[in-house]
Amino acid sequence: MSALFEPFKLKGIALRNRIAVPPMCQYSAIDGVTNRWHWIHYPSIARGGVGLVIVEATGVSADGRITLGCTGLWHDGQIEGMARIAAEIKAEGAVPGIQIGHAGRKASANLPWEGDDHISAGDPRGWETISPSAIPFGGGLPRMPREMTIADIERVKADFVAAAKRALAAGFKWLELHFAHGYLAQSFFSVHANHRTDQYGGDWRGRGRFLSETLDVNRRANGTPYRRAKGTPCQDGGTLM
Repeated sequence: MSALFEPFKLKGIALRNRIAVPPMCQYSAIDGVTNRWHWIHYPSIARGGVGLVIVEATGVSADGRITLGCTGLWHDGQIEGMARIAAEIKAEGAVPGIQIGHAGRKASANLPWEGDDHISAGDPRGWETISPSAIPFGGGLPRMPREMTIADIERVKADFVAAAKRALAAGFKWLELHFAHGYLAQSFFSVHANHRTDQYGGDWRGRGRFLSETLDVNRRANGTPYRRAKGTPCQDGGTLM
């Protein structure tokens, strides 16, 4: 706590203090596109004096959204609104960050105030969910996901790279890859969600392969900085910068 208000620097990024606002979903986007709600909300947080503002979990693909109200960066038309947010955060003296991810088997969910459960199977608003294995999350999220093929895995890794490129183009300086909370990447690492017998399953190295490969392709394609012990994936399922 004694260093809370001191500047912090990581590689080329300098924060005015060590207070960071984590990503918190607003469920207010339309087709993944931000609007006036987001344009006012995020700069107002930065105006309070924090060092870092991380924009909510943003889908790398349409099927990677948690809900229909989640933001996205799966096409270039979503960059403009995000660029406005990043610029306003920066204008208020904070560093603009963003979290990107894929919801996996927890996708196609209703908004929290509409049940926070899976959209009904017959509802045309819903979509197919995917996961390392065909195992439902359970509880209020009972939809059976489709087990991902190798082609699916390659596509999602490419989606992460493309979304990261758009985030950088929008002006974000701090990038998080969402590898927690039972979403797709964490499902790969979980012994409960991943029963694969190929190179993406088995022991912790196999189950961690999707995570480490996604990090590596982003680093090569985008120059995204992150810290990771040599030869190991993120074993706690958390996010990495």
